[in-house]
Amino acid sequence: MFTLSKKSNYPLGIDISDLSLKLIQLNKIRGKIKIQAISSRKLLEGTIQDGEIINSTNFNQELKKLISKPEFGNIGSNDVSACLPDSKTYIKLIKVEKSINPISDIIANEIQKNIPLLENDMYYDWQLISEEKNNFNILIGAAKKSIVDSYIENLSQAGLNVVSLEPEPVAVVRALLKEESPSKVNLENKNYGIIDIGAKRTNIVFYSNNSIVSSISLPISGNEITQKISKTLEINMEQAEKAKIICGLDKNKAKGIIDDILKDMIKELIEKIKESIDFYETNYPNLGLLNSLILCGGGANIKNLDKEIEENIGIKTSLGNFKEKIDETSEKLEKYFITTIKSEKDKENNELNKKIQKDLAPGYTSAMGLALKGIYLEE
Repeated sequence: MFTLSKKSNYPLGIDISDLSLKLIQLNKIRGKIKIQAISSRKLLEGTIQDGEIINSTNFNQELKKLISKPEFGNIGSNDVSACLPDSKTYIKLIKVEKSINPISDIIANEIQKNIPLLENDMYYDWQLISEEKNNFNILIGAAKKSIVDSYIENLSQAGLNVVSLEPEPVAVVRALLKEESPSKVNLENKNYGIIDIGAKRTNIVFYSNNSIVSSISLPISGNEITQKISKTLEINMEQAEKAKIICGLDKNKAKGIIDDILKDMIKELIEKIKESIDFYETNYPNLGLLNSLILCGGGANIKNLDKEIEENIGIKTSLGNFKEKIDETSEKLEKYFITTIKSEKDKENNELNKKIQKDLAPGYTSAMGLALKGIYLEE
């Protein structure tokens, strides 16, 4: 079906979202983590809806193209680590009281209290994070059986061997946080809120004491923001996406028109983030306040979004950078992740077309986290 390169046997990291597929495979050469292959494909609208594969035919066609025609490099394995959709998974840090009963039995009971799925309808897993005098701190994760089975079936039909499926927040924190690296040397014990702005949804992941604490979905998406620009200015989605990246929340660009359009939606996003932070602080007061917010996902490229969030919430905010986890030159990274787009000519300002660089890396965060799993397990 497709030719395999002998350069790398590490599993492919494949991020499956409602509108696209993204793939990264890594290799380790003389102790250095290198990129073996990068690939992406767009999916037809409706192929996946709210995390469920509706159109298997289109999904499998694009999945095969993803593997056989990467943008860079060659695929070196048919093993795959993929992520399960945020909307169909549950992940949470819980505290369970020590007992004479086996810990697995205790957790099975706690799962029913904390996960809104029937036991026969879900797969679940757990990890012991820390132990106190009278309690265990356990990270639990669960997903609907029908979703997991569907992902395995469709990936297998493309000739892939599924070695792991995991909730997307797990892949995201692995990609972005030094705390998730195998060698944790001289790291501060920080608390993070990671805001993943996807095409169809936004998710905020809270992380403390070297563990995910909880994950919350927010009803705002990158596509929704682009659509508002498109509808208001009566331009197509491609032009609207350019305007979002080039102008964003910069009042000095395009006479502040894009900033005005985005203002209400960004205000709503900030309010939802505040509500989520309040939830975290109320339910986990012993963990301490957040030290920083990190943006990722394809919708995180809005100009000045990090500054706007930081000014309104009062917590240091930055764009996530997984590039620190790999050993590539800046020239290679630019080749892989930097694309050039042109701004539209503004007749009123007599502005000529300008070449603007867009960093695609935030949209590959989940794929990178999945690809790193095999490397980190080995280390």
